[in-house]
Amino acid sequence: MTALLYIFPVLFLALAIGAFFIDVDGPKGKFIFIGMAVVLLIMLGGNEFAVFTHIKEKNALEQQTDQINHWKTGQIARMNTLIASMSAKTETQKQKLSHLTRLGWSADNPIIQEAYLADEARQELIEYMPNANHPAVIENLPHYVDKMLLTFALEEMGFVVRANQTQDDYLAQEETAEDQSDDAELADEAASGETKEAEKVQRKQPEINAIFYGHLVRNNDIKLVMYTLLRAGIPIKYARIMRDKTNENARNIKFVYSKSYDKRSAYDVNKIKRTKLFKR
Repeated sequence: MTALLYIFPVLFLALAIGAFFIDVDGPKGKFIFIGMAVVLLIMLGGNEFAVFTHIKEKNALEQQTDQINHWKTGQIARMNTLIASMSAKTETQKQKLSHLTRLGWSADNPIIQEAYLADEARQELIEYMPNANHPAVIENLPHYVDKMLLTFALEEMGFVVRANQTQDDYLAQEETAEDQSDDAELADEAASGETKEAEKVQRKQPEINAIFYGHLVRNNDIKLVMYTLLRAGIPIKYARIMRDKTNENARNIKFVYSKSYDKRSAYDVNKIKRTKLFKR
């Protein structure tokens, strides 16, 4: 488009000179004059189209830049708010945790050691995992964790954590006879006809103990989520695919609680590593 700024004066000059030397009354002169005029009009039309396209692309780029700036501003504001609200809460949590050492807790405690192992396994798996074209969506979060830190940890791995969730309103669907038949320890519970109604989880009830995932969630994504929960002190005892295989929940991950899973042994780091493929 810049070259047209130099071409147009030359064409105008050539047209002006041609007007003096070309016999416009003759057939040949008229043809040449009309040809130059047509070329000039085409160049003008091309220039206008180029200018229109350039302005359109520039406006789109400016709009995209504004969106990115708004997002950055929102993220910075969010971080400032979280950091400000975190300081007092973190100090209180540190005091409570440090008090455990006076009660006899040790860094060699198996629970703490398992959290360290889960963190190491998580970092190792992240290094070798390719980025997902369509990230998994975390529908809810456990109760008894630092939700902010857990959200950051999940987002760090590329997961999308829904911001509009209500932590007190997730449901746990009781395990069916089909699920219980996979575990001999729960065979008696399956025969007893225990209720399969969905039960609402309140804060006074036990923490989540199961993870449900959509049929398009990658196997290693499930492991990453389990490692992240385990290092936060939340072991998972059961994992299965969501029964309703729809496009809406194809990439969703949901944490639930059900007393039917309490008797199962929890997934530790070794069990998670050994699992080649979670139930599909």
